[in-house]
This record gives sequence, structure tokens and C-alpha cells, in this order.
Amino acid sequence: MPELPKEQFHPFFISVKIDGTFRRFHVIQILKGIGEDQYKLTARNKSLVFSTNKPIIERRSLKDFPWTWKLIEGELYNKYALDAIIAALEQQLRGGGNPAADCTLHNFPTIKSFR
Repeated sequence: MPELPKEQFHPFFISVKIDGTFRRFHVIQILKGIGEDQYKLTARNKSLVFSTNKPIIERRSLKDFPWTWKLIEGELYNKYALDAIIAALEQQLRGGGNPAADCTLHNFPTIKSFR
């Protein structure tokens, strides 16, 4: 799998409510192609890789057309969890801006400088 140049990595976090508890996933784009993008989601000891046809949809300027998501690595047996993860990931990607800069969205601790 070809790697992206360092300046194209846009890691961010998503929070998903699964079975009544919030799970936080670290998301990184691992492949950016003409026909598909791939994202790797990592939470504790589990990682999932999703593929989407987002570049095709954006290239054709079909803003309201739904993206197609496919789980290509990892296992997830709960259909509702899969739908919730995809919905949160798509919402974050469609939101625009720099998702990594929005730390207040996920209640991350703020970094204080020590003297």
C-alpha cells in the first residue's frame, strides 16, 4: 500500500457511543487515491480500516450523494456499532476545516505550559 507524504496526514479523533459507552477512535488517512480513500481507526488494542469512494463523489461534484463505506481490515460484529462509526467518521469528514485543531469538540484536556 503506497504511503502518503507526511504533509498529507490529517489525524483526528472521533467519539462514538457504542452499547451506552463512548469509545474514542484515533483516525488517520492511510491512502489517498483517485478512486478511493482509506482510513485507519485505532482504539486501545483494535484497529479497523475503512475504504470509501469519497474522491469519486467529490470529483463529480455530487455533494448530496452518499459515500460508500467498506470495512476492509479488522472485524466488527455489531452492525449498529459499524453504522455509528461510519456516521461519525463521515460527519467529521464532511464538516470541513481542520478536525485535528478542534479539541473542544471531544473534551480533550488542554495543554498548559509549565514554567
